[in-house]
Amino acid sequence: MIPAREILALRDEWTLRSDVIEKDWALGWVLAGIAAHPDLTSLVFKGGTCLRKCYYETYRFSEDLDFTATAGGPEDPGQLTGVFTEIAAWLAEHAGLELIVDQRSFVRRRNRRGNPTTLGRLAYRGPTKPPTPPKLKIDLTADEVIVNRPALRPILHPYSDAPQPVAAIGCYAIVDLLAEKLRAPTERCRPRDLYDVVHLFRHPDLLGRAGEVTAAMEDKCRHVGIRPPDLAAIRATPYRAEIEAEWANMLDHQLPSLPPFAQFWASLDDVFAWLTRGVALPAVDDVLAQRCAAGTDQVRRSQPPQGRNRLPR
Repeated sequence: MIPAREILALRDEWTLRSDVIEKDWALGWVLAGIAAHPDLTSLVFKGGTCLRKCYYETYRFSEDLDFTATAGGPEDPGQLTGVFTEIAAWLAEHAGLELIVDQRSFVRRRNRRGNPTTLGRLAYRGPTKPPTPPKLKIDLTADEVIVNRPALRPILHPYSDAPQPVAAIGCYAIVDLLAEKLRAPTERCRPRDLYDVVHLFRHPDLLGRAGEVTAAMEDKCRHVGIRPPDLAAIRATPYRAEIEAEWANMLDHQLPSLPPFAQFWASLDDVFAWLTRGVALPAVDDVLAQRCAAGTDQVRRSQPPQGRNRLPR
């Protein structure tokens, strides 16, 4: 386990709360355990934490682990409890991270379409050992379409105890990540989705790929039975005031300096101009440009990623 002083030093360097940094450290190790376990090879990592932990190390911090289960991947709470009990033992040995797993850790629920998903909430104890152990959330669903082949990507872990060799996990392709974020405003109201849409569309990894993103978004919208969003529909959302009100509350602790909501809301004009008319990307104005990932993804229906590490038994 890294010492608490490393967390505190990074708190000062990154100008972020120590609990946010400690959770990022814990997420990296939990991801390494998931990537290595032979019963979890059909899970495909997605969402904002995927962007932070597997694509862009300088991206906003995130808190939840979201996965799409392919090829009959495990969703049963009892099975997942057993699997994560094994992962917890491995984490205790290799990272000194205490992951607390019990019979209440995983529950089945239904999503907005009435289809079953699995939610996990796992407490953990890391270097700073607060009186009440914080929790991380794991969301698993099979009710999703993956348009592009998943990519096997290294888990980014900017701490002194990074696993060796570097662990890798199957992730959504960058096109699927943006497509799902673009669909989000029609289904729910979350400031992080607006933040991610604007940042991803500006990134050089998406240069010249508006057509791929649009096609993937249309597939994902078709899967859930909704029309693909357009600028007018998003501008007319009744949730705008709520998104603005929650902007700082939900994002301020994840970034050293949070840009104003109005800047991102106005940028939706550029996003949809790019999607619908192929207008060139604006210049990238942040440090993400320094962290471009190499390569592109082939467009095909997904299959479980191969070639993962395995959890030692």
